[in-house]
Amino acid sequence: MVAVNIDTSRLDRPKAFMDEIGVKNLKLYSDHTADVFETLKQTGKVIGLPTTILIGKDGCEIGTMAGPAQWDSQDALTLIDAISRMIILMQSRKLPPVMRRLSFPKSSRR
Repeated sequence: MVAVNIDTSRLDRPKAFMDEIGVKNLKLYSDHTADVFETLKQTGKVIGLPTTILIGKDGCEIGTMAGPAQWDSQDALTLIDAISRMIILMQSRKLPPVMRRLSFPKSSRR
């Protein structure tokens, strides 16, 4: 997980918030110009904040979710586990016939 703060004026608030809620093992990145958000908005990836973008280890987008999420909930953990298993099956080509038509690109990086 990567957290990117795009607040352009109150740069101390994200760190204070992470301390307040007890986050200890998450590096916080900052984009005080908000260029990350603007680029994602222009490409249609985000419409507001917060936004979660799940990215695979190959750098490809797996999915996007607008709005807040309880990522430490059982539902979220089950979802991430299911996505991980599906990616492994797709990469190994051990899918049921109806799902063999689905594929993830090797990389969307330029």
